[in-house]
Amino acid sequence: MATKREHLLSVVKDLRRYLEWQGVEGDPGVIPASDEEREEARKRWKERREQKTRAMEADLKGEPDEDGAESPPQTPEQQEPEEPSESADEESDGPMAKSGDDAPWKRFKSKRDQKPKSQASSGSASDSADTGESEAASASDPDEMSNADKLEYLRNYMGNCQRCPLHEGRTNLVFGEGNPEARLLFVGEAPGYHEDQQGRPFVGKAGTLLDQMIRAMGLEREDTYICNVLKSRPPDNRDPRPDEVRECFPFLKKQLQIIEPEVIVTLGRPASQTLLDSSKPLGALRGNWHTWGNSDVMPTYHPAYLLRNENQKKKTWSDLQQVMERLGLSR
Repeated sequence: MATKREHLLSVVKDLRRYLEWQGVEGDPGVIPASDEEREEARKRWKERREQKTRAMEADLKGEPDEDGAESPPQTPEQQEPEEPSESADEESDGPMAKSGDDAPWKRFKSKRDQKPKSQASSGSASDSADTGESEAASASDPDEMSNADKLEYLRNYMGNCQRCPLHEGRTNLVFGEGNPEARLLFVGEAPGYHEDQQGRPFVGKAGTLLDQMIRAMGLEREDTYICNVLKSRPPDNRDPRPDEVRECFPFLKKQLQIIEPEVIVTLGRPASQTLLDSSKPLGALRGNWHTWGNSDVMPTYHPAYLLRNENQKKKTWSDLQQVMERLGLSR
C-alpha cells in the first residue's frame, strides 16, 4: 500500500503534467493524455495540416483534381476545414429535410451558420512544423483545431477513466455525442443501463422520449449535442455522489467550453443542481432562465421522470417552448 508521501508525489507529478499540457490554464482535476496519445494527436494534426496545404497549393496553381477537372477558385469560406459528419451512428438518417423556406429546422441551421466564430482565424502553421514541441502546442491551440478535434482530443486523454470507483462496474464510458457546433445542448445526470451497454447517451426509453421532444421543437437529434454529468453508470441508477461529480465535472465543463452552445437544457434535478451550483429543488429552478458561462440555461424534467409522471409533460413542453423562442424556433 502506497504511503502518504508516495501518494502526494504521484499527485504532484500528475499536476505538473497537467499544467505543462494546459499551458498553466484550465481546470484542476483533469489528467492529460499519455505521451503516446499526445504523439498520436500531433500526427493527426500534422496530416490534416499537410492535406490542407497541398489542397491550397493545388488551388493556387489551378491543378486538376482527382477526376481530371480543374478545381474552380475557392472562396475564403470554402477554404475552411469541412464540418465533420453530425453523427457517427450508422443507423441515423441525418437531419430531416423539411420543405418550405420558413421550416423551423432551416431557420435553426441558418441562424447557426450566421453565428460569429469565437476563435480567430489561424495563420500559416509552416513556421511551427520543425519541432515536436511546437506541434504539440499547435495541436492544443484553439486557432488550429475544430470543435470536433477538441472533443476528440478530450475524449482521448480521458481514456479508460478510472478516477472514481464507478469504472469498476461500467461496461462502456459514455462521453457524449452530437453536433460539435450545436447551438442547443442537453445535459443529463448519468448513463443508464442501455447507455452503459452501447456507450451512447440517451438511447433507452428515456432517449426515445428525448428524441421526440427534440423533433417536436422542429429539430433532429443530430442538430444538438447530448451528454451527462457522469460518464460512467452509477449502480442501480442512483443519483451521482459528490466525489463522483467532483472527478467528472471538469470533463463536462470542457465539453461546454468547447461547444459554447447558446442554450443548455439540464434534464433532471441532479444535472440542474450540479451545473447551476444550487441546492434548490427542480420545481423552483425549472421554467426560469439561468446562466452558465456565456450560455443560457433552462432546467426541466428528465425524460425518465416523464415516463413515470406524464402529467408533468405539459410543464416540460412549456420549458422547451421558451428554449424555442430563445433560439428563434417559435412557430
